[in-house]
Amino acid sequence: MRRLTTGILAGVIVLTLIGGGLVYAATSCATTMSWDLEVGVDETTVTENGSVAFRGEAGITGSTGQPRVQGVEVVFIGENGTELTAIPLGDFGVNAQKTRNITVTLPERPVRVELRAEQIDADPDSEWSLLGLEWTGEMYRSITVRSSPEPWYC
Repeated sequence: MRRLTTGILAGVIVLTLIGGGLVYAATSCATTMSWDLEVGVDETTVTENGSVAFRGEAGITGSTGQPRVQGVEVVFIGENGTELTAIPLGDFGVNAQKTRNITVTLPERPVRVELRAEQIDADPDSEWSLLGLEWTGEMYRSITVRSSPEPWYC
């Protein structure tokens, strides 16, 4: 009888631990902080010689959760995949800038504009994305260049 009671008690403890782990995993995947570091275009103008003047900005949007994004640069990519130019923007987030204006003249219209970062320090429970732009032939649309990894427990 004693073995049966001990076995039942051990089973209850194991099931309680498993149930608690599942509840933790389910509630931990519900993030409250999400942010994006995105580039936006205000205006593009084609000049007489065929070059393109690009004016826009980059910045953090969303309920930030105090990220720090270091070594950010905006990269303009041409029709054949070559890098037209890269402009260092510095750091964004905690104790750094929130937005930055971008003005550049390029030899051709960029088909893709990407934000790249050397390091991203963010709350592990936050969801984040680095958003860029892609030319559709008529306008620029937002694209995800990089995003937060899914937590292992989700």
